[in-house]
Amino acid sequence: YLLKPCAHHVPPSSKYPSCPSGEYSVHCEHKCSESKYPKDYNEDKTKGSKAFGLDSVEGMMSSIMTEGPLAVAFSVYSDFPTYKSGVYRHTTGSFLGGHAV
Repeated sequence: YLLKPCAHHVPPSSKYPSCPSGEYSVHCEHKCSESKYPKDYNEDKTKGSKAFGLDSVEGMMSSIMTEGPLAVAFSVYSDFPTYKSGVYRHTTGSFLGGHAV
């Protein structure tokens, strides 16, 4: 990965140091690393055209099938750093902040 893991929503440690205080600076190549990929950078870009809310896994699945990729944000709690797989569900702990995907 270009960006090293950091202590986002958790206390810093030797494994996960503090996150940078400023924005990351990443240089994008604007080309695919896979030579056989059929689309160039501009052909492959997608842009959102509307904002809407979904409140269920089923709604998200349906939207992906009919509308395409989703950009999502949700609230996370102190149980989030120990979440392993599947759909995250808050079970215990206090609010940590927002998480975007």
